[in-house]
Amino acid sequence: MNTIASNVENPGPIIGAGTRDISESALTVPNMRGAIINWFRPLQAERITTTIVDGLAKEIRRPFNTAGFFNPMKPREVLLKPEGDRTFRWFVLYVGREIELKPNDVVIRKGVPYRVMGPLPIEDYGIKRYELTEDYNAIKS
Repeated sequence: MNTIASNVENPGPIIGAGTRDISESALTVPNMRGAIINWFRPLQAERITTTIVDGLAKEIRRPFNTAGFFNPMKPREVLLKPEGDRTFRWFVLYVGREIELKPNDVVIRKGVPYRVMGPLPIEDYGIKRYELTEDYNAIKS
């Protein structure tokens, strides 16, 4: 009996071949999805839509579950940020191509909220990469 396989948790959804783009097989870049998907862990996220009601901004939060690989941003990458943004704690999130996060969405990891600052276009590799900071609107207790 294989005891290693029984301890492995599958955090993400099973992606069927019918949902994949046929052009994936013709890519000239390596598809990293198969290599990195085993590193994915469950994450909670909230889609935040801001609307103006009677002259006041109102946030509507819609939570959903996903899976991804969370990593601190390298110091060299942080140094390339504008001067005022360097004081934030920056992180990188890798998710599957089927997940669409937008700037201002919130990802929650181990109870700590992180705000999506923007995507980086690496979809050709079978994954998406987002830059996040610790949520500047979170109430610290």
